[in-house]
Amino acid sequence: MPVLNGPRTPAGARGPAPLVGRDAELAELSALLGLGPEAARATRPTQAVEATGPEAATHAAGAADRREPGAAVLLGGEAGVGKTRLTAELRSAALHAGRTVLQGHCIDLGGNALPYLPVSEALGRLPAAAVGGLLERWPVLGRLLPGHAAGPARAPSGADARAELFEAVWSALEQLSAEAPLLLVVEDAHWADTSTRELLSYLLPRTAYARVTVLVTYRTDDLHRRHPLRQDVLQWSRLDRVARFVLRPLPAAAARRLVHELAPGAADAELVERIVARAEGNPFFVEELVAAARAGERDLSADLVDLLLLRLDQLDEATRTVLRAMSVGGPHVGHALLAAALTASGATPGGDGPALEAALRQALDANLVVAERDGYAFRHALLAEAVYEDLLPGERVRWHRGYVAVLRERTGPGAAAELARHAHGAGDAATAIEAGTRAGDEAMAAGGPAEATRHFENVLQLLAEHPERESPAVWADLVLRTAESAVAAGLLHRAVALLQDAVAAPRAGLDDERLALLLHATARTALMLDAPFDALSVTSRALRLAPAAEPGELRARLLATHAIAAVDWGRDEDGARWAREAADLAVRLRLPAVLADATTTLARLAQLPAGAQVEAALRRSVAEGRDAGDAVAELRSAHSLGLVLYESGRLDEAQEAYLLAAGRAREMHRPWAPYGLDSRVMAGLVAYARGDWDAVLRVTDVEDEQPPALARAVLESVSLMVLAGRGDPAGPAVLDRLRPWWHTDILTGINLAAAGIDLVGPAAGPDAATALHEEFVDAVEPMIGTRLFSARIRLGALLLGQYAAAAAATPRERERLARAGRDVLAQVEEAAAAATRFGPESVAWLARARAEHQRLQHAAGRPEAGAGALVASWQEAVDALAAFGHVPETARARARLALALRADGRIEEAAACASDALAVARRLGAEPLRRELEAAGAVAQAADDPERLTAREVEVLALVGRGLTNREVGQRLFISAKTVSVHVSNAMAKLQAATRNEAAYLARRRGLID
Repeated sequence: MPVLNGPRTPAGARGPAPLVGRDAELAELSALLGLGPEAARATRPTQAVEATGPEAATHAAGAADRREPGAAVLLGGEAGVGKTRLTAELRSAALHAGRTVLQGHCIDLGGNALPYLPVSEALGRLPAAAVGGLLERWPVLGRLLPGHAAGPARAPSGADARAELFEAVWSALEQLSAEAPLLLVVEDAHWADTSTRELLSYLLPRTAYARVTVLVTYRTDDLHRRHPLRQDVLQWSRLDRVARFVLRPLPAAAARRLVHELAPGAADAELVERIVARAEGNPFFVEELVAAARAGERDLSADLVDLLLLRLDQLDEATRTVLRAMSVGGPHVGHALLAAALTASGATPGGDGPALEAALRQALDANLVVAERDGYAFRHALLAEAVYEDLLPGERVRWHRGYVAVLRERTGPGAAAELARHAHGAGDAATAIEAGTRAGDEAMAAGGPAEATRHFENVLQLLAEHPERESPAVWADLVLRTAESAVAAGLLHRAVALLQDAVAAPRAGLDDERLALLLHATARTALMLDAPFDALSVTSRALRLAPAAEPGELRARLLATHAIAAVDWGRDEDGARWAREAADLAVRLRLPAVLADATTTLARLAQLPAGAQVEAALRRSVAEGRDAGDAVAELRSAHSLGLVLYESGRLDEAQEAYLLAAGRAREMHRPWAPYGLDSRVMAGLVAYARGDWDAVLRVTDVEDEQPPALARAVLESVSLMVLAGRGDPAGPAVLDRLRPWWHTDILTGINLAAAGIDLVGPAAGPDAATALHEEFVDAVEPMIGTRLFSARIRLGALLLGQYAAAAAATPRERERLARAGRDVLAQVEEAAAAATRFGPESVAWLARARAEHQRLQHAAGRPEAGAGALVASWQEAVDALAAFGHVPETARARARLALALRADGRIEEAAACASDALAVARRLGAEPLRRELEAAGAVAQAADDPERLTAREVEVLALVGRGLTNREVGQRLFISAKTVSVHVSNAMAKLQAATRNEAAYLARRRGLID
């Protein structure tokens, strides 16, 4: 299996997994426990000492409010979801807040749990002096502290004795809380004995009257329907000041971050996504799957399999048989199918009767299985995998054959896919090939290209293993269908690899028409990738075949692609000639999709009348592609329309066109296909340039989607630009994680390099920014065959900006940076001269590069870079960027123009310019730009706000001030209500406000919000 980066670490040697994706939960639990936002942010105690070790103190230093009553929280969640890790953070937060912390655990002793074990453990770890004092006052506590025998020789019994003990425990806790509030943590209450549960029932209501807070954790998946704690939790949660909090699985984004925390630099993106999907948000499963992948072990490590199967040992044989059958059926199995498969396999229980129902009931009660509308599912998919992996080879085949026998007679959605899977497992190649092909066709028709690709690839593998069942025609048709589905799913590299193999070694006896189709598909697909590939030679080879010489649809399609391939090689005149020939043939044969394709090529080559007529031609091409039902032609035309508008500086219209194209791609179930995905990426980039950074984050958010790894990377690279612009501390980690992608995709690399220069330069200096820039250029050169490409104008401008900033701050480096800057500007000018198309964006970035170079020379004391020349240079950059419509870069240029104006003695003009830049910086939350203005003295700093509100906190408070609830604020800002709660808590702490409304009032009074 694939291996993640990093050495193997034995399970016992691994430290605690990092706490990822739990900020909102930590803040909410801290609030419920009365710890406050400051305590929630603490990870280590300062002067406090936890009372859980042999040398622990009885209380912690601190001056908490003695009048504050306690509370209780029941923290539930499935095994491995992170309760223990979160509890550790809460304990640290409590210690940091000056609380005494006592902790005890319930332990599974096979039904023979020791009475009061967690309370005995908690009190028993107090220092001897503290224990002695408690025993002297309440001797009955000696029953809980056998190591400190101070109680009566014979323990009393009966209800009175129990009441006396309960009262003594409460009184002891109350005394311990006299000097500092106390937190009692009882972990794993699902294993608690009856006495402990009764004691908790006594303690929890009393927390409302003293400074004693109780945190009880338990596993929800262990609370089967007859579990005694189940009723207790329901009763406890009805008490005043007792809150029930169920910890949910991590969202996919947080699970993905956890994988990268555990395996820094993990480059196998597909494996990362597979781990995230299989773990289903369980941090423990994430940790175990990462450990197995790093060690090169099988998909499930032996330790994890044993752990998952442990609970099955408590079930009877009939229930285990049913679970084995379910594991073969899949994570979700219908009741009727399960019953029929059991019968067909000759298993006991068999049939749809009381025996099966009893077995299923036992599995349901054990919380291993959940009932659905018409069937059952394992509570966790990894449990299904573990049960399946534990089967003997013969058992697997027998069960699969049972399912095949039932599914042969079934039709409907998913039946072919299920039949193919089971036939493959049963060794029935003929059935698997036929059903797999049908399943792939059904998946494509239903808008599931990724699923279709998997089905078709499985069939191709089966055909390779059983060549007697393969014919050249069937093989070629299947390759074309597989490639088409892979392209629609956004899996371009897999499609190209498959097609290249097919045309390099076509099957013997393959006819020329199918070979021409394979060659056409190869060239067409390769042209969609940023990769070195001679598509022109492939289309030329196809056009030399006899069927392509006939003036039919095949020749028209080949000519249209041949034209694109020629343009890709810089042969624009040949491309235009072949595109016109393809268009003429398309008109004659009434092929609207080919006509749309050829017209788009001609429009992009400016072979049609300029201006409005080019735009009109592309809009017609969009309509023609849609009418023809050709998704690729429609989306290519729509994407080209957006590009024409963008390159004309019509950014509002360009963004609208891109969003429409991306929307059409979703409607056609091709969101990750070329042109559809490209349009979504460009919509994000245009939104960035227009200064709508929140729209960028919305467009690039794939939290609830399942994109291919490359699609996720390129969209995240766009959002990284916002992180860099806002100075978000998460930016560098995202950059490091995505960096390997710039060896694969040029646009992803450009975005990463641009954001990276702005992230790395201020933190590590201009040399680090230069190294990043050179690393990117080295990575791109093999893909495009040159080091001179238009993006180097922009990247050079950003790099020169870092040089200029460093030269102003470090006088001894000025001369060296000035010399390096001349080289960078020379490369920028050379790239500009080599550019085949030079629109408003390139003009703007070239002006910016020249202005940054002037700033650098001015900082180095060069006489030719006087204040007047500096002003003129930056004014030209501002004008060019504003003409293009790039809001954030215009603001950044204005900030530097303000400095040039001040150097030239034009103070009032400088102030106005700086004010304009500051207004944009505040609106965007562009903290680096705001700090740059403040550092240069262009604007005054707010002296009364040492812990400044973030841009998001200001946004949240503005909406809170309008009376919106957390949920309504979240809906407005496209974030969760819990995240809103965290922002409100942080803002309250910074403003020293007691309530959310007071925080909004204080922010308004300080002029932070309107």
